[in-house]
Amino acid sequence: MASGDRIPLGKGVRNIQRGIFAMSSFQEAVTISPVVLEKSFINIQPFPTDDGSVKPASACVGRIKDNDTLEFSCNQRLNIWWEVIEYE
Repeated sequence: MASGDRIPLGKGVRNIQRGIFAMSSFQEAVTISPVVLEKSFINIQPFPTDDGSVKPASACVGRIKDNDTLEFSCNQRLNIWWEVIEYE
């Protein structure tokens, strides 16, 4: 789907995968159940580690690297809440 495309009537969400991941380095990968890349997207929300430390200028990027791998890159160690949504 291209940006701004509408989902045709009768089509919907096929699968949602969610998780929380504690980063131990600045770039890490997470294995997920396989998805169709062209029909999937990722949402992420970084949040502070257990000690509560987080820099005001924290930055984190997540992407679906391949059909069964998520990749996260952050400028500090954070916890990451992630969600992958796959459409029919």
